Amino acid sequence: MKSSLLVTTALGAVFIAAPAFAQEAVTGYADVDYGNINLDSDFGDNDANAWSIGGAVEIPQQSWGLQFDVRYTDADDLTDQGVIQGTAHVHARNDQGLIGGFAGFTDSDVTDQTWVIGAEGQYYFEQSTLSGSVGYGQIDDADVDIWGATGGLAYFIQDDFRVDGEIGWNQAEDGFGDLEVWSFGLGGEYQFPTVPISVFASYEHQEFDEDIPGDLSSDAFRVGIRWNYGGGTLKDRDRFGAALKPLGGIIGAGFPFF
Repeated sequence: MKSSLLVTTALGAVFIAAPAFAQEAVTGYADVDYGNINLDSDFGDNDANAWSIGGAVEIPQQSWGLQFDVRYTDADDLTDQGVIQGTAHVHARNDQGLIGGFAGFTDSDVTDQTWVIGAEGQYYFEQSTLSGSVGYGQIDDADVDIWGATGGLAYFIQDDFRVDGEIGWNQAEDGFGDLEVWSFGLGGEYQFPTVPISVFASYEHQEFDEDIPGDLSSDAFRVGIRWNYGGGTLKDRDRFGAALKPLGGIIGAGFPFF
């Protein structure tokens, strides 16, 4: 119930923001997606099907800007939990790239709230964008620290057709041991030429290195549909709009559910 109330309020704020700031060339998107996450260990597999709804808005202020994004995910794993994520970004941006910082949180029905802060940046080439982020997080009411870093490359085959790859590293530390995670992801998005609707898909693989014996890994797939408001192509959104990842990409697809 707590997560449902939070996501209703937050999604309303994101979607209502567009007409309120239309004269400032505000852009953004809203989407829904469906996916599957599989956790593979020496003790067996654990599958979760999940759907999510989310959105983002970019509010430009001359050479700098603000981005706000929110997402609610419901997974039918063993705990049947709902997860809400929200992030605020502030950044400086020009024709060459972007540099900024972010602060966000993730909260679920069964786990403590996690807060994340960090720095992020982009560098623009003619048909591609190089991106990266570093961050630190902490789980409320638990002595757990999370460190992470990501790097990615997006390539625009056409202005409305993007493919991308990403690599990430996370480490969670508590008084009993460390959990290190390496992640590798691929994705793509295509926007139709006559309507501001795009379809997207992504895959992420994670390898967990724990202070316990045995192998642990996860695979996550997502497909979805997105409404892009404010005009422009996918490349325009990358260079001028809401292009930054929730939580800086520091917390990957496997973290909210297992």
